[in-house]
Amino acid sequence: MAGVSPGAGRKWLADFTGATAPEGVFPYAAWARTLRRVLADESERTVLEASRPQGSPRLRAAIAAHLRGFRGMEVHPDQIVIGSGAQSLYGLLVQLLGRDLVYGVEDPGYPRLTRIYESNDVTVRPIALDGEGPALESLARAGVDVLHCTPSHQFPTGITVPVSRRRSLLEWAQSGVAAPKDGAAAGEARGRSVKASSARPRYLIEDDFDCEFRMAGRPVPPLAALDGAGRVVYANTFSKTLGGAFRIGYMVLPEALAERFRDRLGFYACTVGALEQLTLARFMESGDYERHVNRQRTRYRRLLSALIDALTASSAGDHLHFANAGAGLHFLMEVRGVEGDERGGATFEERVARRAAIRGVRLAPLGRYRFTGCEAGWRRPSFMMSFSSVKEETIPEVVGIVSEAVMAEVGCRS
Repeated sequence: MAGVSPGAGRKWLADFTGATAPEGVFPYAAWARTLRRVLADESERTVLEASRPQGSPRLRAAIAAHLRGFRGMEVHPDQIVIGSGAQSLYGLLVQLLGRDLVYGVEDPGYPRLTRIYESNDVTVRPIALDGEGPALESLARAGVDVLHCTPSHQFPTGITVPVSRRRSLLEWAQSGVAAPKDGAAAGEARGRSVKASSARPRYLIEDDFDCEFRMAGRPVPPLAALDGAGRVVYANTFSKTLGGAFRIGYMVLPEALAERFRDRLGFYACTVGALEQLTLARFMESGDYERHVNRQRTRYRRLLSALIDALTASSAGDHLHFANAGAGLHFLMEVRGVEGDERGGATFEERVARRAAIRGVRLAPLGRYRFTGCEAGWRRPSFMMSFSSVKEETIPEVVGIVSEAVMAEVGCRS
């Protein structure tokens, strides 16, 4: 699988790959105030409790309350494991579930995720997407035991998996899915699953990485809130809300897996410092965290609207289509009028990206996030547009560069 584009050390006018951390995200004043209170008020015993294998009981209780109010999830703090970001948690998860299982990742998907699983010595297979998320026939054909998915806001396509497909994925995890025998059966399987027996346990890892910033449409319940059989591991971090340098993540384990974690992995020390955990717990308890997220959501909504309005009004506007905007911090920008085979589309994407990069704008062609090509669609050239680090005052210049790059290549295809 191709990685993200080179140029990580360069100063960009705008970076739509998501690799550049947005400025002004971390609430320094409120955090410093909370930290001072923790240092003044907390006892040594409380600090020591924060070092438990699953993390601070107080922080886990605060996260459970947040999930109850924000995501409709009823979880006990004892089901929560705190870690220093998603990468360390996924390593623990592989140990917990087993290296003999086959892990599936979405295609197109997040390149680093594949490398994380491969570095933990497990078999990884791509699962193609259709218009509603992971395609059930691809899931059955790949023979995976664990599917890592981003149903609230798929990376990089931005798809929000509808409730009907979510229930089908849960049925797959609970009982297995038989591969369709013909085209008609494949069409039916997109909306529902076909039950079959399964001798091996199956799990869904639900990565809810930017659920806090859904800006359009009704909220869709997470898989974990629909799961009645203990087959969903819910994972999230605070990096999108508090900034990429803030390395605290968590996973919510089904009760049986939480018990297994304590039995088999309870010897591990929590990888997050006690002071950070206690400060975050109090930050959430006070309401400062929720107020901060609400302010950021308002800011991103304004930024998204300004960016799409400018792109629509640009010289390339008639050729652009925006998919899944408002579901989170990225959307898909498709270029119409240049449909062709996959190779031609990918070449078009890369040429546009090179033109924009010369002038300081870093684009993210969708082809860079694919394993196996466009098996389930996206023959139209497309770009993942992660907009959180874009500065509003630069939008006119940035959009001018993007539109000129697109039109230069559209003209070459005419």
